[in-house]
Amino acid sequence: MRDPPLAGASSAPATQPASRAATRIDERQQVLDAVAGRITEGLSESDRAHIPGFAEVGSARYSKA
Repeated sequence: MRDPPLAGASSAPATQPASRAATRIDERQQVLDAVAGRITEGLSESDRAHIPGFAEVGSARYSKA
């Protein structure tokens, strides 16, 4: 007889690696956000938009749903 699944555990094991990968991506994004925040500290949004690549990277993160 099999033990019942743990409370909150997913019955679909295939989603667990995807969930872990998403968590790692979120953690890495937080680190990148912190670094970008230090680099652009004190700059207005319009000044940050003048940094090559900054606007594209920032907008790419929020455009995906």
